[in-house]
Amino acid sequence: MLLTELAAAVLTRLRDPEADFELQALVRGESQSLWLRRQGPRLQLQVLGAGGGELDWEDSAFRAHDPQRAFSQLAGRIDLVTLFVGGPLPDELIGLFLPDESGPVVRYRAEWEGWDDFRSWLEPQGA
Repeated sequence: MLLTELAAAVLTRLRDPEADFELQALVRGESQSLWLRRQGPRLQLQVLGAGGGELDWEDSAFRAHDPQRAFSQLAGRIDLVTLFVGGPLPDELIGLFLPDESGPVVRYRAEWEGWDDFRSWLEPQGA
């Protein structure tokens, strides 16, 4: 799954083709995490170190992976996926997403234990 396909699937589940979001993946055995941010039409993949600082892809623990396929290639090692979104949310997502006030603005957060759980939400059977 390419980053653009991942973003499109998130937007479909949120039922908002213009939603901004941040998707964080914690990778087992790594102190660095993957972040995919969508702001307006722009997608940005970032690697954040343990202290929160941004690292260049070439200097990261993930440099051997294709950045466009990083989430799919690392899927088996992703232990936690967190999706941050603004509102409003469709009724069926209220409860899954909880208010998150950790950033500069109030947003909503949902978490999944591993990439497989997140993919199951992202691409539900029969949809």
